[in-house]
Amino acid sequence: MAGLWTDLQLAAILIVFLYLTQWAIGTTGSKKVGIMIAIIVTYLTVYRHFIILIIVMIVFFGSDFFPNFEQVIKE
Repeated sequence: MAGLWTDLQLAAILIVFLYLTQWAIGTTGSKKVGIMIAIIVTYLTVYRHFIILIIVMIVFFGSDFFPNFEQVIKE
């Protein structure tokens, strides 16, 4: 079971890193600076405060999932 948790952590890290990279590149206009900002923020978020990352991902992905889920059930 520990392998599953490790895989989920890795997937969460990659998703957050990709979103942060896109955001940072769009904000700064530079790929190098954007990637460096994404690396720093991902490191601080994931390795220092992983529980906060899980809560943010549940809220972020849950906001799209739950209304659609309720709509499917009503049909």
